[in-house]
Amino acid sequence: MKKAWFLLALVLLNGCGQTQTAKETLQAFVQAANARDFATAEALLTPRLLRGIPPGALDRSWPSAEEFTLTPIQEVGNTAIFQVDAILRPEAVVPTLHFQFTAAELQQFLTEPDREDPRFRPFRSQLGFYEPLPDGRLRAAMEVTLYRQAQGWRVELARLQPLNTRVLYEPIQLAEEAQPFRLTGTVRLLNREEGWIGVNLDEVSPNLQRYAGTWVSVVPAEDVQAIRLGRPASWLELRPGDEVEMEGKVRFAVNADAEGRIPAAIRAERIRVLQIPSPSP
Repeated sequence: MKKAWFLLALVLLNGCGQTQTAKETLQAFVQAANARDFATAEALLTPRLLRGIPPGALDRSWPSAEEFTLTPIQEVGNTAIFQVDAILRPEAVVPTLHFQFTAAELQQFLTEPDREDPRFRPFRSQLGFYEPLPDGRLRAAMEVTLYRQAQGWRVELARLQPLNTRVLYEPIQLAEEAQPFRLTGTVRLLNREEGWIGVNLDEVSPNLQRYAGTWVSVVPAEDVQAIRLGRPASWLELRPGDEVEMEGKVRFAVNADAEGRIPAAIRAERIRVLQIPSPSP
């Protein structure tokens, strides 16, 4: 009888000591975080990640999801990568944005961003992580990396994925082709292979005001007239740091990037170097 009880105890102990798979560990982490049980959630982080998180940061930055799914991306050796797709209510996201928006305002910002609102720019990248759904809820996606350590699988890295193109990419009123321009600026680079010049703008004619403070790519015309050091020159003789004045026509404008910058491609017919960089001592 004692032997039977001994064998039963071994079976129970072995069952309790079974190592979780990477997916089971991640599921336990997400369930604990969604339940606001951050002691359990933090116990499933690698020591390195845990040391890098300020106290209470997980509580302030984690919006509890109503639903979530785990999709394996890759598992090789001691590393596993998953995508976590979560469905949330706006009310759960509001605290992660420092209560700067009500739930209704958040929904409005995600659907039709008010770019003139002073709150938009500071929170733009965070707003871009959330995609509004027809039922009023939000979708978020996170890529999570786990490492297998001596104590089992642990979460090492979690990165939210940008989803909301309405927030991240601005509608652009493109410059009209063949519109005349005049600008002064500083040469930032020369792309000799593709035949264009990157110029940081200082002053621009009124039709290029939308580019003020950014930079443009300039395509020299085939018969461009360039003056450098008081003599006719090829545009290929320009150097980064040259202060230049250019005239010509708008060639085309390209889509905005994630930060809202809009580099325009313009066709330069006249280029004059106003000043060259001082030589280094």
